[in-house]
Amino acid sequence: MTRKALATAIISVSVLTTGCAGIGPGRLKADQVDYARTLGDAKNREILSAIVGLRYADAPSFLTVSSIIAAYTFDATGGAILNAGSGAQPNYAQATGSVSYSNHPTFTFTPTTGDAYASAYIRPLAPTLVLPLAESGMPIDLLLRITAQSISGLQNGTALGGPNASGSPQFFLLLQAL
Repeated sequence: MTRKALATAIISVSVLTTGCAGIGPGRLKADQVDYARTLGDAKNREILSAIVGLRYADAPSFLTVSSIIAAYTFDATGGAILNAGSGAQPNYAQATGSVSYSNHPTFTFTPTTGDAYASAYIRPLAPTLVLPLAESGMPIDLLLRITAQSISGLQNGTALGGPNASGSPQFFLLLQAL
């Protein structure tokens, strides 16, 4: 009986420790995709919030995730006691073990300011960014309505109000012609 219990304890501990030996590479593959998707969703929500804020004349602000550190911890402990007593002492075997796994990601955020802010959010869009969208089937009038502030001096409308809030009528005639 004691040999059976000892063998069971040893096999259990070895299976537990070898089953979790490859946590790093497997988790990295899954977590990289999940973190990238989540960062993309967060960036979309941040931009949508900025657009709504601009509609109500709030100054936009942006945070960039500058680093993600995913720290995985796996701990396994085990022990076995075998008492092969004689006389009045009974024979017994005892096995103990514990397994724990934890994941503690750390995100570092950096405010986007200065040149990085200007180049990412304020600068005009390059035609090389806009034209592929038009070629993919997006209506050119809608595309220019949301991406162009002016074309050859013809002003697009603006949601912030002011004297040119409604835009140039010629701008919209140009969009119809395109």
